[in-house]
Amino acid sequence: PYGWGGSTEEGIDCSNLVHRAYQGAGFDYGYTMTTSDWEKAGFKETADPKPGDLILWAPLPGKANGHVGIVLDAEGKTFIGAQKSTGVAEESYNQNKYWGKRPYIFLRYEKPSVTQ
Repeated sequence: PYGWGGSTEEGIDCSNLVHRAYQGAGFDYGYTMTTSDWEKAGFKETADPKPGDLILWAPLPGKANGHVGIVLDAEGKTFIGAQKSTGVAEESYNQNKYWGKRPYIFLRYEKPSVTQ
């Protein structure tokens, strides 16, 4: 189920879901909230989303948080996220009456280079 600020199976929010999924896949970036600077965490905006990239919505006016999910199918325009209305579930970012009306960007993780 969805849980604002949650990071466990008892309740998880969108940014914690993304963080846990990426950690499980071996991508270790510092936890980042939807209002944080994702570039500092190693993500770069991309115009050509692929499965595994992130989709990020900025906060709506008057709201504190945005939303983030993981792209499942860029052609089918689906993502997985933790939503208050559905819990962890697949959603459409095109046809859905809520997500489809909000502007979003795609982000791709690029492991930070090691400087010496």
